[in-house]
Amino acid sequence: MSISDLYLPYTVVAALLLYRRCTGGIGNARSNDTSVVNTVNAKLVWGPFHLPGICGILVNSFALIYMAIAVFFSFWSPSWVVTVQTMNFSVVGTCAVIVPSLVYCLLRAREIYDGPIVELDSSKLAKSLGVKRADDLLLCQNGVISYFLAIYPR
Repeated sequence: MSISDLYLPYTVVAALLLYRRCTGGIGNARSNDTSVVNTVNAKLVWGPFHLPGICGILVNSFALIYMAIAVFFSFWSPSWVVTVQTMNFSVVGTCAVIVPSLVYCLLRAREIYDGPIVELDSSKLAKSLGVKRADDLLLCQNGVISYFLAIYPR
């Protein structure tokens, strides 16, 4: 069960990344761009480390193929003759986690989840809020303030 439970989330992430790579959904960061990126309702940009072009697509495709094979065979029984004692019940355990999680996500979590916490530079935040001094804001370590997206005015 540990193989399928480790690889299935990575499969979802790799598939979404491959989709964004193939559709051009991730742009390049510009040093003079001061807008918020890589968060809810913001544009996606590459970080400092990524494999550009066809090489990145090939690596993502290989990872998806490998994980599909690994997950597929992780649900098989270890012996040819399957009995109650030799049955691999990892598919039952995996589905027992995924199905209630999806139901909770669709029915309840969509209503109560506001989004991730965004870290912003205090001087930029003070300027956008019209505060004269950044010291007037509740500052965290190194001049960075954590602020919920629901609270931060757009």
